[in-house]
Amino acid sequence: MRKFNLLFSALLGASSLFAQTVETVSVGPSYQEASYYRLSDGQTQELPHANWQFAFSVFGQQDASIFINEGSSLGGTAVKLHLSSTSNFATTIDPSTDLVQELSNPEQNWSEGAFNTASHSSNFDYGWGSYQMSNHQIVGDKVFVLELSDGSYKKLIIDSLASGSYYFRYADLDGSNLVQTQVNKADYNGQTLAYYSIDSAATLQTAELNGGWDLLFTRYSTFIDDGQGGQMAYGVTGVLAHKDLEVAEAAGVTPSQVQASNYQDSFATEPLTIVGHDWKSYDFSSGWGVSSDLVYFFRTTDQNIWKVQFIDFEGSSTGLSRLQKENLGPLSIFQAPNAAVKGIKLFPQPARQQNIQLLLEPTQNATYEIQIYNTLGQNIWSKQYNLQQGLQQLELPSAQFSAGQYILQVRQGEQTSALPFLLLD
Repeated sequence: MRKFNLLFSALLGASSLFAQTVETVSVGPSYQEASYYRLSDGQTQELPHANWQFAFSVFGQQDASIFINEGSSLGGTAVKLHLSSTSNFATTIDPSTDLVQELSNPEQNWSEGAFNTASHSSNFDYGWGSYQMSNHQIVGDKVFVLELSDGSYKKLIIDSLASGSYYFRYADLDGSNLVQTQVNKADYNGQTLAYYSIDSAATLQTAELNGGWDLLFTRYSTFIDDGQGGQMAYGVTGVLAHKDLEVAEAAGVTPSQVQASNYQDSFATEPLTIVGHDWKSYDFSSGWGVSSDLVYFFRTTDQNIWKVQFIDFEGSSTGLSRLQKENLGPLSIFQAPNAAVKGIKLFPQPARQQNIQLLLEPTQNATYEIQIYNTLGQNIWSKQYNLQQGLQQLELPSAQFSAGQYILQVRQGEQTSALPFLLLD
């Protein structure tokens, strides 16, 4: 009994999961800023679009992606990136004749930005430069032109990425007002990008949310039908996912009934726009509306699965989005050293006079016994199931139990996994 009580005490702290929470995220009036958002505590960090022009990936040793700032306030002008016709930075550039191509962020992943799309001639080609086997550096071979929000221009070359530092130069198109500087990845530990401001000739020190983030509410460019058989870049307000966040979209569903287990094969980290901008739409008679049959499941790096539904979008007047989130729990809230399953969770939690669903991932094809105990350590229900390896969903008869706290135990031979749950009147 003492052993069981210790187990119950250890598991009791997890019973605060499964509560639904409504939270608001703001990108400001006229969508003037981006907002980094964390699922676990609802914290946000705002980043005005006007504060930076381009950004360097800093999350690993192998990444070499560089992004243009496609965000601007509604009615404003976003920065544009052009590939020039010269590879010689000393050449004076005429924007009326020397701009070859406008480049955009693919929004596919955080390993490829607009600067990386300049060319793809080989696996050693990073767009803005090429990998050199002799010294293990990426050496720049393209000259870019930045068309700034005020209509002025700067030419820019990324000289190299060497020993974890980006070296680059930019100047006016005739070479005047030269700035030569570098960005060291090690200075931005825990961040995805290092944001650079031409206005201050420095990187931003407080950009991303301290402690990590999951979703980025922002303005970005996507391609739409131009009505003439082609496509055109168009600025939208939407949501991008963190590089490590797994996302599954459940469309055409009843949000209160949809189960994460039905989308276990849909979780993906690419593209960044799985959530994107089309969870909302505009009607000229009624204004902004959100899809009432759309739910997203997010699996974070700690293996928690979050169920999120967008419930409101106020548009450019406030820039506010509202979402309802529910933590369905980690794959394993509690695992014994010899766990019977890889992952285990219950929902809804807390439950009110209804049966609850058990989502579990058996480690082998075998007979598993599911047991429910009360706070006295008494076994009040048990049943055996022949389960296959992989994610499984079972319905438990919790509606027949009185309100209170319980522990569910999954047993297979000498292996066990356990989880607390709460029933309300």
